[in-house]
Amino acid sequence: MPITLKRTVSIPSFCNSSDTEPMETPPRKRTRLSHDHSPGSTSSSMTLRTSSSASPTSRSRRKPARESDFELRDILRRCAATPASHAAIKDLKSFPKGESAALYAVQRLVQAVKADVKSRVDRREGKLLETELYLEWLREFKFVITGIENSLTAKMPGTRKRVTGLGRISFTILYHLIDEFISEVESHHDGWSYRSSSREPSIYPATMTIIEESHEPTADARCREAVHLAEELLRRYDEVMVDAVRRYRVECGRNNCNLASAIGTKEHNLARACCLLCEQTGYGGDEDDMGDTLLRDSRNLMREWKKEFEDELADDSECGSSP
Repeated sequence: MPITLKRTVSIPSFCNSSDTEPMETPPRKRTRLSHDHSPGSTSSSMTLRTSSSASPTSRSRRKPARESDFELRDILRRCAATPASHAAIKDLKSFPKGESAALYAVQRLVQAVKADVKSRVDRREGKLLETELYLEWLREFKFVITGIENSLTAKMPGTRKRVTGLGRISFTILYHLIDEFISEVESHHDGWSYRSSSREPSIYPATMTIIEESHEPTADARCREAVHLAEELLRRYDEVMVDAVRRYRVECGRNNCNLASAIGTKEHNLARACCLLCEQTGYGGDEDDMGDTLLRDSRNLMREWKKEFEDELADDSECGSSP
C-alpha cells in the first residue's frame, strides 16, 4: 500500500524540491532579539514567532495508527549490536505489512527515543537550544541506521548471497522515521506558547526561549555547531536510505509501474517535508534555504525510479500490478 507523508496539507505552499521552479526563500520562523531590545520593547525590528498554530491541537494530524505489539526498537538494537545476528534479522522480517501497523511500530520507537532523550537531558545543567534538542533526537536514531545497514548487508548463513525480503521493510522504516522526526520538530516548534501556559508535565526537556537565546552569548556558535552535526547525521541517514531504495526497487519494483508512481509521489512529499525542516531548523540551508541538500541522493534515486517507468509508459509498455 502506498505510504504518504502527512504534511501534504499543513506544509506551506512555498516549499519546492530541486526539480521544481525556484521560488522565493521562505522567511525564518524564529529570529533572536538583539541585545539592545528588552522583552517589553515594541520596536518594529523585533521579529516574533510567525507560527499560525499556538497549540498542537490546532494542527492537522494523521489519525492514530492501529496498535501493534511489534518491538521494532528492541529488534533494531539487536541488529545494530550484532551484525551477524540472523535471529534478529529474522524477527525484523516479520515487520508488519499493513501501513497502519507499520506506522504504529515506528511511532512507538520515536516516542521511546524522545523519552530517553528527555531523561538524559533533564539530568544536565542549563537548557538546550531547540536545534540542539532536535540534534539529540537524531543522535538517538543512530541504532536504527546501523541496524538497517547491518541487515541490508547481511548474508545467508554459509553463502555469499544477501538476505532477501528486506527492501520494503527497510525503506518503510526509514521513510516513516524521517516523517515522524519532522512531525515532532514541527509539533515542538509550533507548540511553544501552548507548553508555556500548560500545567501538564512536559514531554520535552526544557529549551531556551527566544529572549533567553538573545541573552546567551554562546547561542549563535552552539546553533551553528548543532546544525553542522545534524546535517552530518542526515547525510549518513541518506546513505543508508539510498541502499534501502535500491533494494526495494530490485525486490519489488521490476515491471511495476504502480509502485514507481507511488515512489514518485513519496519523493515529492519528502522534498516538501525537507523544505519544512530546513525552514524551521536551518538544516540544509547553505545553498538556497529550501532544504534541497537534505536526503538528496535518496530523493534523486526515487525520481529516477519513477522516470524509468514514465519512459516505458511513453513507449506503450505494459505495467505490472503493485504488490
